[in-house]
Amino acid sequence: MGLKEFDYGPLVSVEESTEVTTLERKRQWNELRPLFMRTRMVSGAAGSSYLEAENSKVICSVNGPLAHTGGRTEAIERSKISCYISRTKFCGLEDHELVKSATTEHEGILCKALESIVRVEQYPKSTIEIHVLVIEDDGSTLSAAITCACLALADAKIELRELMGCCSVAYANGQLLLDPTLDEEKESSGNVLVSYLATSGKVSTVFQTGQLSYDEMEEAVDMTISAAREIAVLVRNCLRQRESKDRGL
Repeated sequence: MGLKEFDYGPLVSVEESTEVTTLERKRQWNELRPLFMRTRMVSGAAGSSYLEAENSKVICSVNGPLAHTGGRTEAIERSKISCYISRTKFCGLEDHELVKSATTEHEGILCKALESIVRVEQYPKSTIEIHVLVIEDDGSTLSAAITCACLALADAKIELRELMGCCSVAYANGQLLLDPTLDEEKESSGNVLVSYLATSGKVSTVFQTGQLSYDEMEEAVDMTISAAREIAVLVRNCLRQRESKDRGL
């Protein structure tokens, strides 16, 4: 399994949809799509990032820390992380009720994943807002959103315990498929998402939908950990390249 970086291409490409099945998969079952990352994408935000995996494209902006106006004790002692996910009208999903339900669930998962890396105790009486826009959805956008948000937080100079990479696997047509496309996700009977902490080597988030046997689940987690580890390396490399550029090196 190799992970490739590719040169920057068009931010959005809207093409006439065509039927795609897992049998037409152009990469190996355990192969990731080429991945592109960039920071400083949204002017006026404390930090921002863009992530593209072929036809899946997400952009993230971070605002804060902002003064917290609530009265709960826990919110005073630590920062509150608020996550918002929105989609363009042409992102690729047409069932609006399904999208609304999934978005609410995904916002919760995104918050929990980010809470595992943000040093919330360093920002009392504040709120950190993470806004994710799904520009195009060709599958695995939640894992892309988590990775993109980690990159944006680092770009915003928010104190993090460590960097994180995230990836997902779908079980479709009798086999596990790493980094599934939207059509592969629709065909799948089960899906597993894992976020991986780069320094400690620990798993911070595991999210499963559908049904998988114990052996399938074990293999899926192993696959996603290996892929998320590679993605975390790309996150670190992207930040290093940004830092070098800022220094004029």
